[in-house]
Amino acid sequence: MTRLLIEVMRQRGATVMLFASHGNSFLEKGLMGRLAAVLGARVLLLPRSGHLIEQVARGGWFARYVRWALRGAHVVICQSTSWQAYFRTIAGPDVHARFVVVENWLRDAAFVPAEAAMSGSGGVEFRVGFFNRIEPAKGIFDFVDAVALAHQIQPRIRGVIYGDGHTVAELRSRLAERKLDSVIEVAGWLGKEDKVETLRSLDCCLFASHVEGFPNSLLEMLALKVPVVATRVGAVPDVLQDREHGFLVQPKDIQAMASAILAMERDEAMRMQLAERAYQRVCSNNTLRAAEARLTQMIS
Repeated sequence: MTRLLIEVMRQRGATVMLFASHGNSFLEKGLMGRLAAVLGARVLLLPRSGHLIEQVARGGWFARYVRWALRGAHVVICQSTSWQAYFRTIAGPDVHARFVVVENWLRDAAFVPAEAAMSGSGGVEFRVGFFNRIEPAKGIFDFVDAVALAHQIQPRIRGVIYGDGHTVAELRSRLAERKLDSVIEVAGWLGKEDKVETLRSLDCCLFASHVEGFPNSLLEMLALKVPVVATRVGAVPDVLQDREHGFLVQPKDIQAMASAILAMERDEAMRMQLAERAYQRVCSNNTLRAAEARLTQMIS
C-alpha cells in the first residue's frame, strides 16, 4: 500500500487499477482506492470474487465497507452484466462511479483453431472432466455424485478430475469407500505442456461450483471446444445460455447434473452444436485483444 501511495503522489493525476478478491483482499484494495482518490488519482476498482455475495449478504460492517469502497471508485469494472447490476445495487442510486463490463479473457494460445473439431476421447468411454480447485465450494463432491449416478444408468460414462486443493485426500478416501476409484480417476494438476491435449480428450466437462466470480477454467473449456454442463453461479449464466452454449443447472442439483451428462452422452450432434456456439461466443467476447481494447478505453 505504501509503495502505491508514494507512486500516486509522484505522478499527479495517475490512474490506479485495483484487483480485489473478497475478505481481507477487498478490505485492503478498498482502502487503497479511497486513499489514492484523496491524493488525486483516478481509481479503477475490479472486484473479482463470487464470495463477496455471501459476505455482503451477512450485513454488518463488511457490507457497509463494500458500499463505501465502491462509492469511492471512479470506475468499477465488473466481470459481467449481472455483476454490474449487483454492484450498482450495493453502491446505491446516487453514486458518481461508473459501472462498466469487461469480461475475463484468455490469451490466443488458449483457443483451438476455428476449424478444429469438438473435443472427445475417441474411445468406448464417455469421459466427463472436472477442471477446477479440488474443494467443496467448487462442487467436487457433487461432481462425484453426479458422475456416479450417470454411470449407474450408462456404464460407459467415466469421470476424470484435474486440479489440486486441500480436499484431495478426502476425495480419494471417499472414492475408495464407495468403490468408485475405478469409475472416477483423480489425475492431479495439469501442467502447461500437456493441458490442451489432455482437456481436448474429454467428451464433456461438468463445472459444479457453488460460488464463482467469472471462472476462467470454464472459459478455457469453451475455448477448446469442450461441451459443458455448468451451475448457475456468478457470471456463468452471462456466458452460457441454457441449451444454446451448454447445459445450465442449479448448484448441488445432482439429478439435473446427471441428466445433463446423460443427454450429452446420447446426442453427439447436439454436443457439437453446443461446443461450436460456445466457442464462437468466447472468440467474440473473451480474447485478450478485446479486453485490452476495453481496458485501454477505461484508462485513457
